[in-house]
This record gives sequence, structure tokens and C-alpha cells, in this order.
Amino acid sequence: MLKIISINNTGDIKSEHVLLKAEADCNVGDYLLTDSTYGSNETPSNKLRHVFFFPILTVKKGDYVVLWTNPGNYTVGKMSNMAPQHNIHWGLQETVWNVKGDKAFLFTAPRAQRSSFTVAPKK
Repeated sequence: MLKIISINNTGDIKSEHVLLKAEADCNVGDYLLTDSTYGSNETPSNKLRHVFFFPILTVKKGDYVVLWTNPGNYTVGKMSNMAPQHNIHWGLQETVWNVKGDKAFLFTAPRAQRSSFTVAPKK
């Protein structure tokens, strides 16, 4: 199971990232992360502007996953406590977490239950 720990360096595309931790062995490909817009009364709306589907990747309990907003390649490093740090990049050119009160939502979306449908263009 993944858990959001923090969102760091908001508004700075070079270093903005979401820090997550595996509370149990899991495949991060079973998760998606999104932000939410807000209505006029500052409550979350149902409009999800940015959605990230994590790649298929098995992590162990205690591992950290860092989702960088910017482009980059997957790497594995070590946190200051020597726990594995899996660096994944969203690939965006602009920040996601740039408005006070932005809220992150982490959803479980197992690969076996994902489906999609493409609407045909109008003739």
C-alpha cells in the first residue's frame, strides 16, 4: 500500500515532487495520483486536472517513491535513512502543485480493473 507523505518544492518545476512511502510490498502500477480543483467555497470539486498513472513497478515495504513533476528518467537512489528511493517522472513542463490548497488524491486502480474506450471522431 502506498501513502502520500508530502508534496515538496511546490511551484518550482525543477524540484517539485510528491513523496510517497510503501507501507507494504506493492506494485505502484496499481495506483494513480491526481490533483483537484476547488469550487468558489474552497471545497474540492470533481474536476481532476492532472492524472498520473504510475508505471508497473514492484516496491518493498519501507521503500520511498518520489514522483517528480518534471521530465526525466526512472532511477533508484537512497533516502537519507538509506531506504530505497524510486524516482519516477511525470514529464510535465509546468508545475501541478502551484496553488495554495491544492489537494492530492491517491487512488488504487489495479491494472486488471483498468479499461478505456476511445470515442470515434464525428463524421
